[in-house]
Amino acid sequence: MVKIHNVKFYKPDPRAIYCMSFEKAQNKLAVLRSDSSIEIWNLKDVPYIEKIIPSVNNYDVQQLVWSKGRLFSCTLQGFLHEYNLLTLQIKDSQSLVGEAAYCLDINKTDDQIVVGTEKGFLNTFDVTYNDEVRFIRFLDKQDGKILCVKYDYTGKFIVSGSMDAVRIWDANSGNALHKMTTGRSEIHKPTIVWCLEVMKDFTIITGDSRGKLTFWDGKIGSQIESYQSHKADILSLALSENEETVFCGGVDPILVSYVKIKIKEQNEKWVKSIQRKVHDHDVRDLILVNNKLYSGGVDGYLACSYHPPKTVIKYPPVVHNHNIAIAKLGRLILLQYSNYIEVWNLGSTMKTPNENGSYYLENDAKKLLNLERSVKDEAKERYKETIICSAISLDGKYIAFSCVSGCRLYEFEFDNLEKPQIRRIKHLPVECGAAIGLIFTPLNKELIVILLSGDIIILDLDKVVVRQRIEALTFFRNTVSHSLVSSDGRYLVVGDTQSNVIIWSKTAANTWKFYHKLPQYKFGPTAMSIQPHTNNIWIAYSDHKIVEYSIQEKRFTIFSRMLDSKVVENYVNKQFPILNITFDVNNTDISLLHDVSNIVVVKKNVKSIEASPKMAKRAKKSEASSESSKAHFNTFKKYQHLVHLETLSEDEIVAVEVSPLLLMEKLPPCLKQNTFGTK
Repeated sequence: MVKIHNVKFYKPDPRAIYCMSFEKAQNKLAVLRSDSSIEIWNLKDVPYIEKIIPSVNNYDVQQLVWSKGRLFSCTLQGFLHEYNLLTLQIKDSQSLVGEAAYCLDINKTDDQIVVGTEKGFLNTFDVTYNDEVRFIRFLDKQDGKILCVKYDYTGKFIVSGSMDAVRIWDANSGNALHKMTTGRSEIHKPTIVWCLEVMKDFTIITGDSRGKLTFWDGKIGSQIESYQSHKADILSLALSENEETVFCGGVDPILVSYVKIKIKEQNEKWVKSIQRKVHDHDVRDLILVNNKLYSGGVDGYLACSYHPPKTVIKYPPVVHNHNIAIAKLGRLILLQYSNYIEVWNLGSTMKTPNENGSYYLENDAKKLLNLERSVKDEAKERYKETIICSAISLDGKYIAFSCVSGCRLYEFEFDNLEKPQIRRIKHLPVECGAAIGLIFTPLNKELIVILLSGDIIILDLDKVVVRQRIEALTFFRNTVSHSLVSSDGRYLVVGDTQSNVIIWSKTAANTWKFYHKLPQYKFGPTAMSIQPHTNNIWIAYSDHKIVEYSIQEKRFTIFSRMLDSKVVENYVNKQFPILNITFDVNNTDISLLHDVSNIVVVKKNVKSIEASPKMAKRAKKSEASSESSKAHFNTFKKYQHLVHLETLSEDEIVAVEVSPLLLMEKLPPCLKQNTFGTK
């Protein structure tokens, strides 16, 4: 009988979604969170988080935009940033005229960016000159802050929204051509234009603080029609590619769509169509991707809705897998939050179960440690630095984490649970900079540091010196997403977001040597693990394909070659990626996979494979999937937001769950609305 430790004391804050931007060529969606971190989602098959750009220097990022695979943002500190998507750091910064920046946009040819600022200035930049950012000019100053801005289809005009007005600018001369006033619902309360879209025929669509959706004729600068779409502020708009449908959402979280229809005398009119309640709190941004509406807001959920068929998929605001680490020998669990980490003792259970078959805890789980790093910004104000990654050794005696400023290493003594002791190991080598991955080898003699550049540093823990540096630029073409060491410490496996998986082996001289590279797959990996005893690598990809690769034989196993990915899809949630893979310590034929809600037990049918050597030799998937693979899968749906699942010992498993109700409790109050029959 297996004991399951249901960890429910992991309580991350739901980080609101502020902005989204889609890159069509690479099928990437950039999602800006309230802590100014940026998630890069891969939408090629099943959506999953490919990489995360941590918040840097306490910048308050406001909006994002793509330009031919390059990502830009504007901040309240008055900067235009470009990011290095390989090292996940700021590549270039340009100061802005007009202090804080609230909005930006790029023209249809992807060569000019416009940024709107607090003091009413529109800054324009050229982003094609030698792949750099070059300032062009700032347009005439207007009264009041600029809260939204868009280029027209030709790129010759710029439309901006602010207090009580929508303005049209000549992009070349910098002069304002038209000022269109919105009107007010209350005399002393200004109308704020929060969002806008510009159609090919120069029809301008705006959403404002009155809850009104307004259509303007940009050629003559006059209002065409206006609709009371929402009961509160409209914060976001999304226009379909054929410009026949517009979606809007805001403080009133109902998502409303308007469609364009033809009436008599070849006139057209916008009419209200479908409305749907996907979120319970403010909707901050909407974006249409391949006729699927992605929405996000204060609740932190990234929602995907489309019709037909009527479908709503909600991805929870929890970063999976890499935020959890377990010290199996020390029976500790490390929980990583956005700017601090916690270490808990898992406690112990009774030796015999009760009448219901469950086990009571003899010693409850207890928090032993809270670690963070606080630094001063330019104004000499202290703030907690964002934590990129963290790790704990198998026996729990070493803890490490990395921030943007570099790595930190600690020795941890917890023999006395009432008074645990922590000691920082100072004077780490300068090579130990910001890291995207940290791994302690099983014998606790080394700390493997995966730098943001992809290079690998081997740190000797006894002497606290760099024993080896592996230049990884020849192996990887993108950001490292997975890194792990086999349980016997013989193999190091590192993979990037483009499915380049490299294996290094330990030599007699106690150094790491390149061993082998796995065949590259067309989809990115979402989970990777090494099975104890066999040292076989299990990899799950974003299209739910699962492979098992033998390191010793340097080839895929027979089971892997005979496994049909379509069979796997019948047991996992097709809308969510596989998040983690763990194994039964007592039986090498049993593996466990999990997504956000399902646990799938995979059992190899060795007898079926051995009984058909002809099939094993030819290794055709279609021959084995219908006969043997279906019987190997069992699905258990017990959790709602399952963050991590891992084997602790021969008869214990740790399951970390975040309750949706806990996330809801941390949210601010939503818009109160009276419903029929209530007060």
